[in-house]
Amino acid sequence: MLVARHDRPIHLIGHSLGSVVALSAAAARPQAVASVTVLAPVIDNQAGDSIVWERVQRGVASAPGLLLRRQLKRLGPPPYPARKALLRLSVISRTGGLYCDRYAGLGRLILDSIFASWRTPEYTLVDLVRAAAMIRFIVRSSWADVMSLRMDERVQSLPMPVLMVLGRSDNGTPPELAVDYFERLHAPAGKQLRWLEESAHFCHVEQQIGRAHV
Repeated sequence: MLVARHDRPIHLIGHSLGSVVALSAAAARPQAVASVTVLAPVIDNQAGDSIVWERVQRGVASAPGLLLRRQLKRLGPPPYPARKALLRLSVISRTGGLYCDRYAGLGRLILDSIFASWRTPEYTLVDLVRAAAMIRFIVRSSWADVMSLRMDERVQSLPMPVLMVLGRSDNGTPPELAVDYFERLHAPAGKQLRWLEESAHFCHVEQQIGRAHV
């Protein structure tokens, strides 16, 4: 249940699968939500996987790599069962899906997460362990539901302001699906679409790391 603190509407922010929670909560309790911000939102995983598969095929042809070719052969075309969840993520990460740098891989994401938890007082390494456990639970218990998500059918109208942030190079949740959803979303209080150049699925992480290195 979504509850506004001190009877004041709250601002919801969700990234990737978290955007599903943010959008669904806002639709269910609009009086408790002041605004919704979604980053690299999941709109339709099945359609997204088909787009990513075609894109990855072209990427491998232009920049072949033995490990990636082997992983791609093991993965095969969508739809993907839960047992291929980690392999699916690895292929996406090695084709610039999570970061613009196609060689970053999952290791980069883990290291960045540890670094962020060390720099941010709100989070600790324990939270990372809990997040990993949560992801494992979702894959084991709700994979079919996650892969059949259709946010374009579930949430078609929101009365509060909506901001959507997309990484230009996202190959995890194809931004073209998010753009199509954004254009059709009824948001009488206003909606904005912002692109983060030289960013992929973890656009907020890349932006933070970029500023930290300046």
